[in-house]
Amino acid sequence: MKNVADDYPEMVKKMNHRLALWEQEHLGFPRNMVDPLQKVVETGPWKYVTLEQWVNHLRTAGWEEAADQLLNKYNPADDVSSAYGKATAVK
Repeated sequence: MKNVADDYPEMVKKMNHRLALWEQEHLGFPRNMVDPLQKVVETGPWKYVTLEQWVNHLRTAGWEEAADQLLNKYNPADDVSSAYGKATAVK
């Protein structure tokens, strides 16, 4: 997959400006929470769910292969969740 941002710098600038305006309008007031989507972008999914929880969810929903792929990608021995809670393999 190609990142086309370098091919369209003016569009990137325009979209960044739109995003900044939206953030200011919707998030730029006192006592507002951090945008949850931005948090996930910054930290990955482990901010709100542990690997174990997600694997359990996938298995419960009948997505065994997806659960196995996730465990293969994020080996719990690698401590993918570091600051976000302990993640362990689920058998």
